[in-house]
Amino acid sequence: DDEHYLDPNTPDDPLALTPHIEGMNVGESRDFELPLPDTFQPEQYAGKTMQCHVELVRLEHKAPPIVDDAFAQSVGDYETVDDLRARARQSIETDRRVADAEAFVNQVMQQAIDSSQVELPPPMVEDEIHRSLDNLKERIESRRGMTFDLYLRVIGKTEEQLHEEAREPAEARVKSNLVLEAIAEAEQITAPRQQVDAELRETAALPTVRERDRRRILTSPAVRARVEERLVRRLALQRLLEIANPKQTTESADKENDADATSQSVLHEAVQSHADALEGTRSEGTHAERTRSGGTLPEGVHAGSAAPDPGEEEM
Repeated sequence: DDEHYLDPNTPDDPLALTPHIEGMNVGESRDFELPLPDTFQPEQYAGKTMQCHVELVRLEHKAPPIVDDAFAQSVGDYETVDDLRARARQSIETDRRVADAEAFVNQVMQQAIDSSQVELPPPMVEDEIHRSLDNLKERIESRRGMTFDLYLRVIGKTEEQLHEEAREPAEARVKSNLVLEAIAEAEQITAPRQQVDAELRETAALPTVRERDRRRILTSPAVRARVEERLVRRLALQRLLEIANPKQTTESADKENDADATSQSVLHEAVQSHADALEGTRSEGTHAERTRSGGTLPEGVHAGSAAPDPGEEEM
């Protein structure tokens, strides 16, 4: 006696009822047999045949809304439909710029990795795999409210399988971090103190930070070191983009119109997002020690070259 909504224009018909009800009129009923797949849940019904009795209660059709000023006012803070269309065009353009910026950053980073002879220390890769799995466990247990063992049963995989699936992305993150560390050392990039202080203050001021943690964030040498590493990664990636395509990364900064300012802002956010995604992926030893074992810098980066002006003076 349950009502079931079925849209024949969508794939949401796991039991394949649509062929059995085509041509029915409102109020009409039909009886038919429906074979259940072997994967059907609950398991006790899998592979069996179900006797079905259906009645077509009503027919509905979707009518597109009239896009006018009243519609625009009902969906957001818009006065007219032209305002809504302008915002939609702006959103589409922003999405395009974001996609282009992310593609540019990813392409340059991959080219740098490919042109560098980066040796992956197995312990670093294993550490990164364990870090990513630990993060996954924390998300599953804190956000989904289930144990990790239950999660593994639900997805039908073992922890060993997840470990191996995490290997390739872990290797990519380690390679990226090694390349950025090499660039930072070769270009003598350091984190400007003013920038570090500003980032610490911004983090401490977040509403989600507990009061007792604010002082620790502002005074802890370990927290400060992590922020410095994060900023160095961002500056190293920005320097890599300048080396790879100085025209794209510098010309927009010299222009003052809104479109170019937006592009530069989007590129900056893509750099920050990509660099910050490597948080926690660290290498041991200096760049000199790594290059002695056979690693080389990406083309265009030379040890001892002048560092780019970070735009802020050190304190």
